[in-house]
Amino acid sequence: MEEHTCSSEFAGVNIISTSCFLIGLLVTLKHLISLSKWIFATFLRSQIDLIRTYGSWAMVTGATDGIGKAMAHRLAHRGLNIILVSRSSKRLQTVATELQARHPHILVKAIQMDFSGDIAEGLRQIAAATRELDLGILINNVGITYPGAMFFDQVEEKVWRKILKVNVEGTTRCSYVDQLSRSLHVEYKQYGIHVQCQVPLYVATKMVSKVACIEKDSLFIPTPEAYAKAAMRKIGHGPRCTPYWAHSVQWFFAGLAPDPLLDSWRFSIAMRRWKGIQ
Repeated sequence: MEEHTCSSEFAGVNIISTSCFLIGLLVTLKHLISLSKWIFATFLRSQIDLIRTYGSWAMVTGATDGIGKAMAHRLAHRGLNIILVSRSSKRLQTVATELQARHPHILVKAIQMDFSGDIAEGLRQIAAATRELDLGILINNVGITYPGAMFFDQVEEKVWRKILKVNVEGTTRCSYVDQLSRSLHVEYKQYGIHVQCQVPLYVATKMVSKVACIEKDSLFIPTPEAYAKAAMRKIGHGPRCTPYWAHSVQWFFAGLAPDPLLDSWRFSIAMRRWKGIQ
């Protein structure tokens, strides 16, 4: 009787051990498959033929600096004609001249539009300027932020109202971000319309440098040009992505941490930046 009991217990331990091993194996395989997919999508997958897929024209908002400017150059490098949209006519002309000098085979149009102003009028100008064009790509990049790290109650009303108008109303009129982008992608991909939200972390732009006190690029903070090069590889592949490889690594490890820990870490960084400008 005692021998039978020991055998049963031993069998039970074997079953538990085998189950744990199989579960561990499945989890490991899952992570290996995810890693393989990430390596393929980030470094090995061929880029989509943008002109054949979407047409010969692309429009970039917020196109005179940072990521927008870099994206305009990458698109021009791929042979697309470019429509630049920004609020500064002088800077628009500068970027347009740069593009045509580096890529003499493309056409460039410039549309002056202040997303913090009369958006409806600006959209009418865009509609009129693009009506006869084979426009298939919109890089909806325009955005603004605080003049520096600060608490919300320290932000002047005219500033946060401007941020809402540009970052929410302006992007909504052209497309939008994250969840709505994914919903639109599901609704319209059957018609050949692809909506993609690209989610970067810090990029070494003038806007980021003001808020985050970032003076130069680094391993995890790419230049706009490096980010744009990575972003181009992702166009047409899914509704949401983090194009730059180091950013996606950061997102992976951030996903392993509990929200309270992440919130505390982010807040401590923000406080150091806030104290630095006081």
